[in-house]
Amino acid sequence: MEWQHADRRHPVPIPRPRIAVEPAGPGEPGPWTGVDLGAAYAGSDAQLAESLREAAIRLNGREPAERIVVAVPDSWLDGGVDGARRREVVRRALADELGLPLLAVIGRSQALVASQASLEDGADGDPPYTVTACHLDDDALAFGRCEVTAAAAGPAIVLTGCQAGQAPPLSASFGAVMATALRTRLADDPAPADIGADAADSMAGLFAELGARRERLRAALSAGASNAVFFTVPVLGLPGTPPAQWVTAGEIKAGFDPLAAALTSAVRTFRSEVGPSACGRLVLTGPAAANPLAVELVRAEFAGRADAAGSVPVTVADVLAPARGAARVARGTATAELPATAAYRLPVHRIAAGRLAGGLVDLPTSCYLRPAGTATVLVPEGSSSPARLGDTAVPAGSYRVGLWPGLTGAVLALLPAGGAPAILVALPTGEIAVTTPSLEAASAPPADSGRN
Repeated sequence: MEWQHADRRHPVPIPRPRIAVEPAGPGEPGPWTGVDLGAAYAGSDAQLAESLREAAIRLNGREPAERIVVAVPDSWLDGGVDGARRREVVRRALADELGLPLLAVIGRSQALVASQASLEDGADGDPPYTVTACHLDDDALAFGRCEVTAAAAGPAIVLTGCQAGQAPPLSASFGAVMATALRTRLADDPAPADIGADAADSMAGLFAELGARRERLRAALSAGASNAVFFTVPVLGLPGTPPAQWVTAGEIKAGFDPLAAALTSAVRTFRSEVGPSACGRLVLTGPAAANPLAVELVRAEFAGRADAAGSVPVTVADVLAPARGAARVARGTATAELPATAAYRLPVHRIAAGRLAGGLVDLPTSCYLRPAGTATVLVPEGSSSPARLGDTAVPAGSYRVGLWPGLTGAVLALLPAGGAPAILVALPTGEIAVTTPSLEAASAPPADSGRN
């Protein structure tokens, strides 16, 4: 985990992408690789591109990937220009600069749901059914909602809603409190390697130990509600250390209370927006999902008592689950899409049989990238007024046409020849308004491939 300090009080995490690989079976192509960028990303576009270039060293390992799928924060698929710009950075760094076989850029919730093979069973009833993904990452609590339907190749997962940035750092804050409390008891070893300074994956062992002593903690906290002496009961310590050096129930409660308040507020806000019946099955991931206190709190908020009517089934997935799900989409045993919307079509002028004629280029909405044969458009030189897409001026030149669809709209990407940054234009549903002089097609666009 790398940390960029915005100020001394609030470090901004710049996560290292997690990678998972599905190996090829006998006689099959492969392997297939999934990349997970996390539930939120606070770094700059330049930092994102650099982290992807560094990850490419792992992607081009002993067996180069047959196909790659990248899972990104769900909020990057909301239909806005900012999210489209981030996805464009991913495409440009991996596909254009490094020539890697990037198949799709999907929401992290879709990747998490794809990792859950048991969802194919339709245990919630006949598909379609709903799955709510809860990402308890170091820098954000994020929710995504997906509809799962049956398909010939495996589950088809449609992202239908998302809510991001609902809480401050989670495992980092609680884990740091626990680590500090343990260190104060170990005069001979003030910074034990078992705990580590990185408040991310290194906290998983600490939470696992806490999970093993969950009943002891629950009993101490319950008794402490009426008699504070029980808050002094030792609960958590490093292997081989005496109970006098352990963290007490009261210290664990004090460390978890701020996180509990943030989690409770976030879950209740989400439920008030989507309604309890829309939550479906709940899947949790992220470093803090290894914290049994956090899991129990989220389970209680979503499901109430275990025997309550309408209770929500809860699954806890490990931190690599989104990367594994992305690898599964790369392999083709699950698919990830966005809700169907009206078609986007770009009016252009074409040269047909030596004459100038009008035409439309279809821009299919999909998480998947279109092959290299995407239509190219040309903005001619020498006009008194530049071509415009809405309020955006388009300089003369040759462009490849792309589209980044989202939940509430789409963003047109004009990719200049020569590798200059894309021109991104937010679009309403339907045909795109183009002022004269019109774009003209450099060649007749190919038949629609169904992939963006």
